[in-house]
Amino acid sequence: MRKGCYFTIVIVALALLSLISGPAMAVHEREERGPNIFSEISERVSMGGLVLFNYYWADIGLLSGSSLGEDFSQSDVLATNIILDFDAEVNDWVNIYAALYYEEEGISYVSMFLQNVHGVDAPEPEVTWDEAVVTMGDTEKFPFYLAAGKMYIPFGALQTHFVHDPLMDAPMTLIMGETQKNAVLLGAEQDGFSVSAYTFRGEWDNNVASQYGVDACYERVCEEGPELLVGASYISNIAESDHLAEVIQENIGSDEEIEDEVEAYAAYFRIGIAGAFLEAEYMAAMDKFDPNELANDKGEGAEPWVLHLEAGYNFNVMDRPLEVALQYAMNDELLILPDERYGICAHLEIFSNTTLSAAYCHDEFNDANPLGIDEVDWVVSQLEVQF
Repeated sequence: MRKGCYFTIVIVALALLSLISGPAMAVHEREERGPNIFSEISERVSMGGLVLFNYYWADIGLLSGSSLGEDFSQSDVLATNIILDFDAEVNDWVNIYAALYYEEEGISYVSMFLQNVHGVDAPEPEVTWDEAVVTMGDTEKFPFYLAAGKMYIPFGALQTHFVHDPLMDAPMTLIMGETQKNAVLLGAEQDGFSVSAYTFRGEWDNNVASQYGVDACYERVCEEGPELLVGASYISNIAESDHLAEVIQENIGSDEEIEDEVEAYAAYFRIGIAGAFLEAEYMAAMDKFDPNELANDKGEGAEPWVLHLEAGYNFNVMDRPLEVALQYAMNDELLILPDERYGICAHLEIFSNTTLSAAYCHDEFNDANPLGIDEVDWVVSQLEVQF
């Protein structure tokens, strides 16, 4: 965070210096001293961002004896996400990407489980370096590249057209598979085909490169004809994923170490044509967890899987882009998530880079879920501004 502050101060100082001294500088002086430093930086460094504001309302129906008490409704307004990213082309072969990230601590099924079942205090919102990656390579000249740093490893596509919902990060595949690590990744791209292999240190041991995975896909994007994405991923231990690791750690106790390593795979697909699209993703563990770490509704070791489907259409309303998407998702043996979800979402670009969205979802739970939730209906309205 301190480095980010220093970087910002340097940029502002150079900008002021350029504005003050620029008019007084003669052309021959510029030629003698070389190009303006700020001009060089501005050509190499691009900066952008995203701000999300959410209003949500939820009606939560509970089973008798639930740890959450009785049925209740809840609503709130949140500055859900604020992201500021930097992309620097150091030279033709080296690129640096970094992102500052702020997330308001809203309610989610995972946080409800941690706080109400295990009494874990909600973390204080803070600004963090979400990603910081150095990439070496130019795939237009040579297909291979090397990336290293703090990154979201490529396990699954985690694709969705829905808003970021406060009751659960969307889609369900994100809860099971999203994994942020300090990693080293070797990849290759050629004619729409891409493959990457990565390694990182496991959370539960001190060995470098103790965990690994691979992702391969083919993507076809063109102005005419259908767009296509199809791919598959593998990871050596799904217990390393961010959300599952939290749940498992609380199940076994914060002082204990996770013993099992459970392999997992994901397969994903997307096709788009004439404004319409269809997306599907399936993610599954390849073995059972220790029942003390993650159990199913029978008290046995869970072997969870999740399925996520979306379909939608893009068109114009009064010369403004509008997208409508439908969602169906289901999971088995991951009791902190709904057994089934049905949803609808719409996005309307009201101004350039400014989108207003609304979504409705209905969630149905397994009776053995640890929160004692029966079903949930919730509505989210979201304002998204990109810059």
